[in-house]
Amino acid sequence: MMNPEHLILPPLAIRNLRQKVLGAALGGILLGCSLSCGSSGSGTPVPPGQNQPTVPSAPTNLAANPGDAQVALTWSASAGAASYHVKRAATAGGPYTEVAAPTTASCTNTGLSNGTTYYYVVTASNSAGESGNSSEVSAKPAPAQLGTWENVTPAAISLPTSDFGAQDMLADPIHVGTFYAFVCHQGVWKSVDWGSNWIKVSTDGNLERGKPWGEAIAPDGSYLLAGNGEVNAGAWRSTDGGATWSAHAMGDGDDPYSFDIDPTNKIHVIASMHGSESIFESKDGGLTWSNQGPSGTGVSNYVFFITSTTWLSVAQSGGPGTFRSTDSGAHWTKVGGMVHAHGNSQIYIDTDHSAVYVGDHDNGGGIYRSTNAGATFQAVATGRPSSTIFATATHIYSMDPGANALGTPPSLQIATRSLGTDWVFSDTPAAMNNGAKRAAVAYNATSGHWSILSCNWNAGFWRYVEP
Repeated sequence: MMNPEHLILPPLAIRNLRQKVLGAALGGILLGCSLSCGSSGSGTPVPPGQNQPTVPSAPTNLAANPGDAQVALTWSASAGAASYHVKRAATAGGPYTEVAAPTTASCTNTGLSNGTTYYYVVTASNSAGESGNSSEVSAKPAPAQLGTWENVTPAAISLPTSDFGAQDMLADPIHVGTFYAFVCHQGVWKSVDWGSNWIKVSTDGNLERGKPWGEAIAPDGSYLLAGNGEVNAGAWRSTDGGATWSAHAMGDGDDPYSFDIDPTNKIHVIASMHGSESIFESKDGGLTWSNQGPSGTGVSNYVFFITSTTWLSVAQSGGPGTFRSTDSGAHWTKVGGMVHAHGNSQIYIDTDHSAVYVGDHDNGGGIYRSTNAGATFQAVATGRPSSTIFATATHIYSMDPGANALGTPPSLQIATRSLGTDWVFSDTPAAMNNGAKRAAVAYNATSGHWSILSCNWNAGFWRYVEP
């Protein structure tokens, strides 16, 4: 056999071989170009005219909602858009300057001047290019009304009298100005601008199936807990800001009425059960639960941490009163006759003044204070019912009544926090025809004011900014 190294080809064969090698090389170069210009990256050329991106259409339904030194913008998503360009002008028609480039169909433009009108358009873009401008909208930021209760219920929420409406309001402890609201059969709603604008954040349909009797948020905001009355699957837990929820069995009907998370230990949780005297404890953030057994403190009670091992239980209207345990629920001692209205109880623990405040819905009403961690209580206000108590740095607030009291004013009372004894009655708007089931409080360092947001059953969401 002839050695290939000694093979001698005629000139024509050499020329043909060179053409084939060159063709193969050029083919490889062209194939590489086809891959880089196409979008598949799989090694298969993209046929002309297929999967080629086109410039998205301009966004539609642009809306601007003014808030305190900010404007919240929303619009309908454009098909094929990879991102958007939010543009602002000081006069109608422009010229516009880009102020944000979000990848979703919403944006909040902050750091604005109250009382100034701003004009906005939005474009959509992808690798093929940028659309034309959307229709222009305008908005004038303004501070929240001071010293006045405002109805901030989003228009998309319905509040039929056949349901219990808005339940708990929670403040995010890490993202100041962010609040969560829970609504019967309508899921979880979130505001990132102190209650001016709300979006529905629950997406998996779980909390839309029932009535969220009681909720809590971890001290670091890492998870949320919720009840889900009528579904009765135990504690519902979310670790993605309320978007999705998983159920964790508890027992004894699996219909939790209230949750309280230890402020010194985020995975330590206690809970009460709707229609039961049982009190439950979790030491892993609500994943698993132990039943502490019948407490003797009344059915549908609310349970709260005073310390990690000292707990307070407030019975529902018609129940035996308020009880205290100093051994993590093993034993209970009655410390007062205070009971909460049907469906709501919120106590206030003033660590600065070593005081605990509990309201009484029955027995002629009243507000009671303890200065020894709940061992004993003394009346500091009488004559008006109280179930929900909360405070800012300077004032303490009390409201009533509860679930079955639509059309009844909230019996708002206010005291200076430093005293805690000078309670006075305060009028509320006629539309606030029920008290707060639960209120949340946060300080706005930008405006220098405290904000209170509350869920008031079928009266919706309300906001009060302290003067």
